[in-house]
Amino acid sequence: MWSPADIEFSPRRLVQPDLFVAPLVEGKLPRTWRDIHGLILAVETLSPATARADRREKRRIYMEEDVAEYWIVDLDARVFERWRKGEDRPEILTHSLGWQPRADVPPLTIDLSAYFADVLDI
Repeated sequence: MWSPADIEFSPRRLVQPDLFVAPLVEGKLPRTWRDIHGLILAVETLSPATARADRREKRRIYMEEDVAEYWIVDLDARVFERWRKGEDRPEILTHSLGWQPRADVPPLTIDLSAYFADVLDI
């Protein structure tokens, strides 16, 4: 699902990721944003105004809320930072990103060189 959407983990803990993947609700797609109480993946694209919050506060929230993966997209550096639950440091990805949230589905593979070329129109 694409943002803008407020994801409310609790009344005092609300985030608005740039892109996210939410689990099914009782085997079906969520009908409203309020049906989403957890995330499988959260993605934030850095900007000068959000970089500090994305790397600190939001990362801490996502990891505490058991989001399996959190990706930070740094367009200036042309890298993805992949944070996984329980890890102290991100994996820095520059060439390829593979994501497979479940073993029974094929992995999503993103060619990061092609992605950044397309996004940055170079």
